[in-house]
Parts: sequence; structure tokens; C-alpha cells
Amino acid sequence: MNPNATQLVLLADDDEDDQLMLESLFRQICPDYLFATVPDGQALIERLEWSNEPPPSLILLDLNMPLVGGFDVLRHLKASERLYTIPVIVLTTSSEERDVRQSYALGANAFLTKPGSHADLKAMVEVLRDFWLRQARLPAGGTLTSH
Repeated sequence: MNPNATQLVLLADDDEDDQLMLESLFRQICPDYLFATVPDGQALIERLEWSNEPPPSLILLDLNMPLVGGFDVLRHLKASERLYTIPVIVLTTSSEERDVRQSYALGANAFLTKPGSHADLKAMVEVLRDFWLRQARLPAGGTLTSH
């Protein structure tokens, strides 16, 4: 059995076209990982807090979502003893410096502006796979013993 088969990449984004495109690319480029989407920050927090599944290996987070926005999600994740080590990549249409600064100040691991072309988006997914899913070493089980 592939050891990655139960590892999850989780996308929080309210744009259905972005959800479908990213899901298709991740399934093509990272077939050994599960991929799931949630439509807003509230659904992301609820899934992480109330699910019995292991934490995701990577979270892709849009900033501008209904109910609970990306900045509030970052605050919640990075304040949680159980969730704060999950890598969170802000993936948004924004290129505003204030959004970049605030994302990093709240603990984002990276800030990416959504590419404009399918080819650039595919290249970005390949880079995410190569670094975050293959190269980066993260704590086992997604948690550390001290914060």
C-alpha cells in the first residue's frame, strides 16, 4: 500500500471553477494523495475540529471567502495545539502587499497569487507537490509536543 494514500491536500476556496481546476490538476499530478475542497473558512475549521480523520498534509487557503475568511482561519489554525504545524499555503487572487504581510504575520507558510493561465497553475501545483509533499520534512502526526 502506498504510504501517501491516506494523506490529504485540503483546499478552502469559494470559487467553484478554482475548486474544480485545482482538484483536477492535483488528481493528475499527485494521484497518490487524496484531495478535498471546502467552500469557506467555517467549513474548513469544522472539518478539522470535528472530523476523526488525520490532519491534512497541506492546506491551500483562499483569503476572501464567505462566513469565515482566510485571515481568521489562519488565526484559528496557528492558535490550535493540534493544527498549528499543518503547512498552510495562502492561494488567492490578491497581490496586495498588506495581504502578503498579514498572511505571514498570522503564520502562513507561503503566499501565492493564483496564476492566470492553466499552464502556470499546473506548474504551480508541480512545485507544491515537489516541495511540500516530497521535500519538506514535517512533524509526524501533524503535531509537536510544545508550542
